Amino acid sequence: MGGEEEAVAISSASPRESGPAQKKRRVQVKTAGMHEHFANLVDEEITDVAISIERLQTLDDRGWEPRCSFARIKDDMLLYLAILGGKTYPTYYDLISDTNYSTKWAFSIGKANAYVTAENTQAPTLNYKKYENMVAHAIFSSSRRNGVRGIPVRDFLPCFFGEFEDKLWMKEVLLLEGSEADSSDLLAGYDTGALAKRTIPFLAPPNSKWPQPILDTNDDGCKFGHLICAVDAYRCDLCVKDLDKAVFICECKYWELEVDINLVTRIFTGLETKWGCDWKVVVVFCSQLAICRADWKCQSVGCVKFKRGKRAGTAIANWVFQPEPKERDKLMIVVESTLMTDS
Repeated sequence: MGGEEEAVAISSASPRESGPAQKKRRVQVKTAGMHEHFANLVDEEITDVAISIERLQTLDDRGWEPRCSFARIKDDMLLYLAILGGKTYPTYYDLISDTNYSTKWAFSIGKANAYVTAENTQAPTLNYKKYENMVAHAIFSSSRRNGVRGIPVRDFLPCFFGEFEDKLWMKEVLLLEGSEADSSDLLAGYDTGALAKRTIPFLAPPNSKWPQPILDTNDDGCKFGHLICAVDAYRCDLCVKDLDKAVFICECKYWELEVDINLVTRIFTGLETKWGCDWKVVVVFCSQLAICRADWKCQSVGCVKFKRGKRAGTAIANWVFQPEPKERDKLMIVVESTLMTDS
């Protein structure tokens, strides 16, 4: 598969769980026919790999036309774990050039509707869906950086911010007031101190479910969880779940308008209505946050804003509001990121 097809294969999103009943050639259905996350490549002829020219070749040199469909996790469990990798490589790793690409780069090479299925392609724009899916896969990719035991939040955040670099993934250095900071310091005290010690599970791809035998290994030191691209009733866009408990919640505001205190208040209201006391962290993605300390009304909710530094590999953190230590309960993490544009 080419670069774009490979990116689509691991970045597509669909609410369905199983592949299409009938396989079709990719040349007939193009990338939109590639379902879920993993390709079951079928070729009736003998196929071998021509190492010298680094491409797949049939015996009569007619080229290679794979037929693609996507299996459920339980049907291809080993392939899932093998392709997803873990500690050594990020999701979008190019073996030939030994390059670690970022999630943002992978999504920038496709059109707006390349990463979504079952959507109205006649709508004015699907960029908001592409943006939400990019965020979902940045979370998904970063959750695997410490293997199947999950990754502590303090290590997750620098890996996660690196997925928004323009091209090359790198573990970000967090800067607070000009000095290098540990992300655990930013989380200290929230949720009675539990937030800084929390572990992000090794996530299945968005809206996919680990089979029960995989989840059962959580009793033996593993930590598998799920990433949900939520319906409106959840009052959020994305939700990371450790089995049945929400670890953190995401809101993606894809527009050029600034996010002000009125919108933040509506976000809080929606979360309290749906989640009550069960939510502790919300991550908001937007192009710009327009809130100052004087605007902030939620005295038990902290707000820290991250944006990319001028130097690649750095993320700058600024506190919008930091409650007194005894009053810290919930935390809003705001990530300012540029809007997606078609290549």
